Amino acid sequence: MHTYPSEHKGHQQKAPGSGLQRFLLALILLSLTAIIVFVLVIDQPWQILNTPERHPTPPPVVALSPTPSPAPTVGLAQRIDTYIDHLTQVQQIGQLLMLAVYSNGYTSELNQPLQHWDIANAIVYNQYNGGPLMPTTLSAWTQLVHGLQSHANQALIIATDEEGGDVDRLAPYYGPSPSPQWLSATGDPQQAYAQAQLDARRLLASGINTDFAPLADVYQGGAVDQSRMFGTTPDQVSTYAGAFLDGLQHNGVVGTLKHWPGIGSAPANPDYGLPTITHSQAQLGAIDFASFRSLLPQQPGMIMVTHVMVPACADRSGLARPTGLPGSRDYRRDGWGGPVPVHAAAGLY
Repeated sequence: MHTYPSEHKGHQQKAPGSGLQRFLLALILLSLTAIIVFVLVIDQPWQILNTPERHPTPPPVVALSPTPSPAPTVGLAQRIDTYIDHLTQVQQIGQLLMLAVYSNGYTSELNQPLQHWDIANAIVYNQYNGGPLMPTTLSAWTQLVHGLQSHANQALIIATDEEGGDVDRLAPYYGPSPSPQWLSATGDPQQAYAQAQLDARRLLASGINTDFAPLADVYQGGAVDQSRMFGTTPDQVSTYAGAFLDGLQHNGVVGTLKHWPGIGSAPANPDYGLPTITHSQAQLGAIDFASFRSLLPQQPGMIMVTHVMVPACADRSGLARPTGLPGSRDYRRDGWGGPVPVHAAAGLY
C-alpha cells in the first residue's frame, strides 16, 4: 500500500500558524460559494424583469366559412310557374295566344295585339292560301320580324313552318330546301341534322326562334302529302325526325313535333277539314303515338296538336273528342311538360 511520507514517521508537531491558514481558506471558500449562490438567485428575476414580455404564439386562426348548402335544383315547371306568377292577368292570357302575321312589313295595326292584349307569341307567314309573297325580300322579312320583337310588351316566341320541300318559308330568300322524305331517302340521319342546322342559322338571322318542324307523323296512305313525312314506320320517323330536331335545338332554335296524335292515315288534311282517325287504341299506340313517344327523351321544345276526330279516344258518353284529348295526356304521363301549340290559325294580320 502506497503511503504518503508523513505516515512513515511517528507523530510530529504541527507547524506554527497552520491552523489559522486552514480557517482562513475555509472562510474564503464559503464566501465565494455564498456570492455565487447570491448571483444565481438574483439574476433570475433580473432577467425576467428586463426581458421583453413574450406571449406564446397562438395557433393560426382558420376562418371557417359556413359550407353553402347546395342550391336546390329548380325544375323547368317551377321556373315557369315563378315566371307566370309575376305576370298580370292580361299578360298571362297573352302567353296562351299566338298572333298570325302575314304582311309586307310592320304596321300600326299590330300594336293592339302586341301592346294592349300583350300577346306573347307570333307565327309569321310569307305566303298563305295562295296569296302573294309578302315580304318579297329577305331584308324586309327580317325587318318585319324585328319589328314584332321591338314593339311587343312581352318577349316573343316567333315561329314559322320551315319543314323543307312543300312547306319551305325560307325558299323565296335562300332557294329550296330538301323535303323530309328526300332526307330520309339518303339513308344518312346526319343529312337531316345538317339541314336543320342550316335552317336554324337562317331562322335566327331573321329573328325567328321557333320552327314548327319536324313532322313526327308516320305516313300510312293518308291525304297529307307523303313528302312532308320522314317515313312509313315509327322507327324510321323517329330516327330522321330526331336528327332534324337535334339539328334545330343544338343550334338555338326551338323545335316542334307535329301533328299529335298523328295524321299519317288521316283521310283529309286538317288544314281544310276535320278528318277522323279510325285506328284502334292498339294501333294508335303501336304506330301513331309511337314516334312521338320515342322522341320525348330528346326534349322537344313543343308538341303541336291538330284537329282530328279519334273515336278510340272517345269519352264516357261515346262522343269522339277532337285532337285526341285525352290522348294528349299520354306524353304528359311520360314526363314531357313543354308548350302545346294548336294547329290552327283563326285570323291573320
